[in-house]
Amino acid sequence: MNFLSQANPKKAYADLRFFLSQERPFKLLFFTMALVPAIGLVVALIIDAHEKSAPPPPEIIYVESWPIDRSMAVIMKEREERRIREEAHAEQVRENYKSLGRMVGMDVEKIEAEASSEQGGAADAPTKTPQQPER
Repeated sequence: MNFLSQANPKKAYADLRFFLSQERPFKLLFFTMALVPAIGLVVALIIDAHEKSAPPPPEIIYVESWPIDRSMAVIMKEREERRIREEAHAEQVRENYKSLGRMVGMDVEKIEAEASSEQGGAADAPTKTPQQPER
């Protein structure tokens, strides 16, 4: 049998009218219980579509502004402070990864030794910041 021949809205409406015309004590309760999941599903789909159609929040980009009469010494001092902060943050991240590795049972010292030997000691070389000419 073909399923689409049985899915007829006229037959469904006639079946609903027949069900509601019968005198049964709990017919409205069963009718309501049958409608609640269907209505809940439709409402959930509408809410989900509404939430996903909202545009993402704008990305805020903060820009530093400096006075025009900043000296080169002030600029170099701020660069050095920023470099120190970034190195401290990177070291904290490394320590966090090491502690995570220890928690899951990895030998982090061995892994770190292998990584430094593969780099050939390039990680031990000091990094220099380029000097800016005076204005």
